[in-house]
Amino acid sequence: MSRFATTIQTIGNFEGIVDVNVDKVAKFWRVLGRNDILRLQLDNGETMDVLDKHFTVERELEGRDHVVQVIPPTYPLYARYEGDEKGDIERPIRYLGLCANGDVRPLELCNDGLCFADEADDFIGLREGEGYKITKRYVAALEGINDRLDSISSSLRDASSSLNDLDHNIDGCVALTGRANEYVFRIAGDVFTN
Repeated sequence: MSRFATTIQTIGNFEGIVDVNVDKVAKFWRVLGRNDILRLQLDNGETMDVLDKHFTVERELEGRDHVVQVIPPTYPLYARYEGDEKGDIERPIRYLGLCANGDVRPLELCNDGLCFADEADDFIGLREGEGYKITKRYVAALEGINDRLDSISSSLRDASSSLNDLDHNIDGCVALTGRANEYVFRIAGDVFTN
């Protein structure tokens, strides 16, 4: 899936406002002595100078704001924000975003859907909440399920081995009685009918 940096003000050869497919940018760097200009080298070798006073294009190119996967936290997590004299404010974080640059950032529900919790001006950090007992309970339950599956697997291997032994001994041991759907089985000297 392609990412697009929108409304880029370019100067030089490609002067104007253009959309650049971020996946086509091979590398980029700040122009020496001009902190407001970002030079892009495209995968075809062409270069393009971009006005980027507020580092928004650079952030887009880095992939810091592009979520490639949403992951639920494995334990309760809270975003902390500076509050008033009553104390700091905490909001639950139900999702983490794995970004294109490799960062894992907290996401929270906003009016427009999901937004980055760490972009708020009053963001302090994250706090792990209570809940390790729940996690330990789940781990214990999963270990119990795993033990039971191992036991079932062992039983199935034994049954499979017994069936293989039976298969080798069953040739010539089944006979029809002459009545519809009635069979006689002889297994290890014992005779059975259905």
